[in-house]
Amino acid sequence: MRKRLKRKVQRRRRSKIAAWITVDGSFADRECEVIDISGDGAKIAIDAETDLPKRFLLRRTPGGPMADCDVVWRRGRIVGLKFS
Repeated sequence: MRKRLKRKVQRRRRSKIAAWITVDGSFADRECEVIDISGDGAKIAIDAETDLPKRFLLRRTPGGPMADCDVVWRRGRIVGLKFS
């Protein structure tokens, strides 16, 4: 049985919001989909073939501010993030 994490902030449910992942300062951002998000973290969907490191930057709008993210869990193409 999996242990459920208790969040300090309830996530706002949203679906199909595009976001972009930047890894190691690369110029080629990878698109992802934000499933839900809060001030502390998010749940995103990525392409199955995307090799995602434990730490990366997430941008919710093209050219917008970036958030440092740590991967907390991964189940297939769904990834749980914590903002640093």
